[in-house]
Amino acid sequence: KNKIIVTDGMMGGGKTLICNLVSGIKNVEQWIYDSNIERICALNKLNRINVSVSADFIKKIYNEKYFDNFILRHTNFRDKDFSSIKNHPRSREIIKRLKMTDKVAEKKVKKAANILQFMTHTLTPYAEPVFKAFEKKLLYIIILRNPSDLFALNSMARWTDLFKKIDSRDGRINFYSKKYKVNLPYEVNKANTNHYSELNNYEKAIYLIEDYYYKSLKALFKFSKKYKSDYIIIPFEKLTTNPNYYVKKISRKLGSKLDKVFLKNMKKNKVPRTFPDKKLLFTAEKIKQDLKDRFKNSDKELIKNKIRKSYFKKFKNLEKFYIKEIFQKY
Repeated sequence: KNKIIVTDGMMGGGKTLICNLVSGIKNVEQWIYDSNIERICALNKLNRINVSVSADFIKKIYNEKYFDNFILRHTNFRDKDFSSIKNHPRSREIIKRLKMTDKVAEKKVKKAANILQFMTHTLTPYAEPVFKAFEKKLLYIIILRNPSDLFALNSMARWTDLFKKIDSRDGRINFYSKKYKVNLPYEVNKANTNHYSELNNYEKAIYLIEDYYYKSLKALFKFSKKYKSDYIIIPFEKLTTNPNYYVKKISRKLGSKLDKVFLKNMKKNKVPRTFPDKKLLFTAEKIKQDLKDRFKNSDKELIKNKIRKSYFKKFKNLEKFYIKEIFQKY
């Protein structure tokens, strides 16, 4: 009966910030990362399981997580983990649930208004099973960041190296290339295996970011319309300067209130910020002047020297797309 939140974005795209802020909304639990949701959607995309079976598996994960989360059965108590319950703004109240017996919990959970929030990575183009599983109960949040941001680009470039490893712990579905003796991301069309494998890490990052950005909006509009689900698109730079606008919008869709705990949580996460991002690389005419002044030519040249001309052009076009279709509209 309760709403479900799924927050998606790129590696280094700002998911942790929005998930932490949303945790400050009343009744919202600490965010959860479960790679099985991503794997199920990947298997559906690869035609290994159909969308109905995929949705059924995801419902099972949710139902199990809901009760286990209520009694804190698998809760993370590590001090320095972002997903630790100790980082939740209402952790003292939540930790009291440890004292409940199963019998008491089984009665109380039926009346609970808890809202689970799941974090996923680059899932949106293949997220139909999630939409089918939750339909009207789903609030799907996608956070996108200027793709020319140096932090985001470096983060994605580092992950392209991790994807190759046979013993990687990332939980993704990849496919093994006998020719190159490495794993390749499932997003890479097999016809493009040779092309992708010949790219350096920065170019691979651009390849995957381009695939994600161009496909995500189309998929989001299509799935939300088909299953009557709710969604919110958030540009990272605007979130950092005006978090109230987005979190209030989320709270209204959840039917939850913002209180003093939420305000304290905002301060803890150091928002709003005067300058949302000091590492944007390219001058974009349509972004506010205060952002323009922070673009560094040295950063631009650093990246240009590492990326061949055709991919540098893709890189610039990606930013134009982001500014026009995401930053200006949302």
